[in-house]
Amino acid sequence: MVTFLVGHDHLPTPFFVHEHLVSAHSPFFKAALEDQIMDGTTQTIRVRSVDKESFGALVHWMYTEQIEPELGIYVNHDRDGFKFVDVVKVWKIAERALMPALQAAALGLMINKRFLANDHDVIYLANFIYETLAEQLTSKLRRFIHIYLTFDCAGDRYQDLVHRLPHHAVIDVSKSLSNVYKALDEHTTRTSNMAMDRLKITDCLLHPTAGILSIMENPSL
Repeated sequence: MVTFLVGHDHLPTPFFVHEHLVSAHSPFFKAALEDQIMDGTTQTIRVRSVDKESFGALVHWMYTEQIEPELGIYVNHDRDGFKFVDVVKVWKIAERALMPALQAAALGLMINKRFLANDHDVIYLANFIYETLAEQLTSKLRRFIHIYLTFDCAGDRYQDLVHRLPHHAVIDVSKSLSNVYKALDEHTTRTSNMAMDRLKITDCLLHPTAGILSIMENPSL
């Protein structure tokens, strides 16, 4: 058995996992065990900066090859909610342990449960991702959150969220929208021309901000 000591140094949580499962699922932990064998030390691996719930989900995967279906689910005012960040933490430890199958399962759970998340969960996730993955521009997590914000939160919800989002999240959303409109080709040009024609006959000269917002919200195209 391999002993994992998870969490803070002063009071770590022990997890006991069969060695063959550790080696089969994680090249990272397998290499750590092989180093210990060469050094003649005990099969104990210290895992800091990870909470016990996230590591417990990883151990569950090692034994079942399934992600816990209730991971991230909570009840709020008699309705289910979804804490994205609980699943993201599992994704992060799976990345560290070189376990792409668990990463894929975590991302799949986020995709399937995303409509349960409330605004607070979305804002928390966006800030967590853009703070911890600031340099990873192609990260699947960054792609997930900006696609989620662009399409699933489009309209009034995005307008409520935008002032609380990280700056780079807003930039990613604007790039996505630009690419979408560019892909529309001729329709984009026609839409732009019609919007500009309408702009000429609005009172935007007196109320520029209100005029532009009116056109964007009610293009009637």
